[in-house]
Amino acid sequence: MAEIFDIKLDDFTPQMWNELFKLSNQLVNYGSSLSLVAGDLKSASYKEGSTGWKLTSAGDFEANNGLFRGDILAGTITIGANSWHVDSSGNMWWGSSSNFSGATYKISSSGVANLSGIVAGSVAAENITGSVMTGKVVRTGTAGNNRLEMLDQTNLNLNWINSSDISKGVIGYTFASDILYLSAPQIQITSSSASTNVNSDLYVSGNFTATGSKSFIIDHPTKEGYKLQYVCPEFPEVLAMCRGQGEVILPDHFKAITVENSIQIIKDKDNGNWIATGVRNGYENFQCEILN
Repeated sequence: MAEIFDIKLDDFTPQMWNELFKLSNQLVNYGSSLSLVAGDLKSASYKEGSTGWKLTSAGDFEANNGLFRGDILAGTITIGANSWHVDSSGNMWWGSSSNFSGATYKISSSGVANLSGIVAGSVAAENITGSVMTGKVVRTGTAGNNRLEMLDQTNLNLNWINSSDISKGVIGYTFASDILYLSAPQIQITSSSASTNVNSDLYVSGNFTATGSKSFIIDHPTKEGYKLQYVCPEFPEVLAMCRGQGEVILPDHFKAITVENSIQIIKDKDNGNWIATGVRNGYENFQCEILN
């Protein structure tokens, strides 16, 4: 504007006067809808946070709606004080926090999500960490192996593959039936205490081995304050046994589970008691000596 006032009126050509006249008419027409106060240009209907628009001398712009036909470049984007935010690094967060580090719900520019509290809906991620995860379906992988899955808060299944000790298997707990089931070529249970207690029935689909003795222990039936422990006999082969008195008649089920030519019978001539043993079907080639 200073350059205009420095120009002498004699220097104005007819064309310049004509352009100046047009500009003055435009200013008169816009004067009813625009105002310029302290360097801020705003519409006549402007009301902070409500109606109209305002462009400040500092470069800040406020309006209700906008249509941009190109790119938007910004240091930080905030949509609502308690809504959605994006900083210049590409980190996104929700809530009232003014910065990414203090946000409760956030996703970093590298794709790491942190959702504290209760999240409704579905969450899919490569890694999920937290103290509590609940829901109708919680699954860490697709159907098949390599997944932890909870269904309807009634079934918990764990599938794994390529472990150092287990090539493939399933762990599950069914709340409705109160059943804990383990299925794998090898199951290893460790405990920080001296022993691991299973206070229910234990079903093993496969072989059961131990480095110590196999026994049952119950409250002593005749000595109060004592326990009674019976130990399983040990054999270098897999045997089935049955016994009786008098005439030796082997049960059909005993003959069905043993190798026919392996059955041996020992009978006491005095009282007629007898005992029969036989190798279990399928264990004819059992080796008691195995490589470490």
